[in-house]
Amino acid sequence: TEFDDLYEHPVLMAAILGTADKVLSADTIQPGDEILITKHVGIEGMSILAADRRDLLSPYLTPDEITEVISWGEHTCVMEESRLAREHAKFMHDPTEGGVWGGIAEICSLGALEVKIQRDSIPVHAITQKAAAKLSFDPLHLIASGSLLIVVSPDKTASLLSLFEAAKIPCARIGYFADRGGDDIPA
Repeated sequence: TEFDDLYEHPVLMAAILGTADKVLSADTIQPGDEILITKHVGIEGMSILAADRRDLLSPYLTPDEITEVISWGEHTCVMEESRLAREHAKFMHDPTEGGVWGGIAEICSLGALEVKIQRDSIPVHAITQKAAAKLSFDPLHLIASGSLLIVVSPDKTASLLSLFEAAKIPCARIGYFADRGGDDIPA
């Protein structure tokens, strides 16, 4: 539980422990494995900004855009995409604090590999791009709950992307893993 002046109602946090038939571990990530991301970056960060600091956004975004961004707060759950990716994924991570860059750094800190990211392939919503340009922030550092980082072997990428397409969940390949300081693996 938590006490905070921001809330007029109780906040309850819970953890569930149990057994699993498959364990996803960063130890299984190999050079050449690909990293995917679902939806678009900054979902929660933009939603918080619009709800708590509308005054910062209102000079640059229309009222309809601000309303849309506030609604993104309802899309921070990654359960559906986690279920779809489970059989294909080697590792998954919900990039909350530190945004997408922080989430990628956390994955890399768990192993001996680095990741080669194609920044232009990272999906950033047009409204987020507009706000970032006007307020001078990097959207890849925004709290990114609602997006899911998924590590998958290259032979499973196409089938996983097809699953997401069928479920109408946007998903993009954003990079791949390589040995630290080693030769690049062709993308």
